[in-house]
Amino acid sequence: HGKMEFRAKLPVGVGPWPAAWMLGANFDQVGWPACGEIDVLEWSGLQPGLVGQATHSPSRFGGNSIEVKTPVANLGTQFHTYAVVWEPGRVTFSIDGITTGTWTTADTGNPFEKEFFLLLN
Repeated sequence: HGKMEFRAKLPVGVGPWPAAWMLGANFDQVGWPACGEIDVLEWSGLQPGLVGQATHSPSRFGGNSIEVKTPVANLGTQFHTYAVVWEPGRVTFSIDGITTGTWTTADTGNPFEKEFFLLLN
């Protein structure tokens, strides 16, 4: 648990798919989505003005993930700060210090109560 925060200026155009995310450290034993996933920042040029933040779990993954998409201006010309506060039983996402979504992890099978590792792409 803790707070993960990234400051980033994103590329522009169709094609790039930058993300800052975490995956359950037991991925190699249980696979995805059983290991859990926390997306602090996910952006696609197909939706150029929206930033996604989400959790994925055995009960909520793919088109059924718990997700918020937030409009953010000037993604390619200004730096923005993307964060998640990860507490026992709850995650709270924010962009530039403004909360974008908070939800509990009670219905997820609790993969979020184990160790995670960080990925940047």
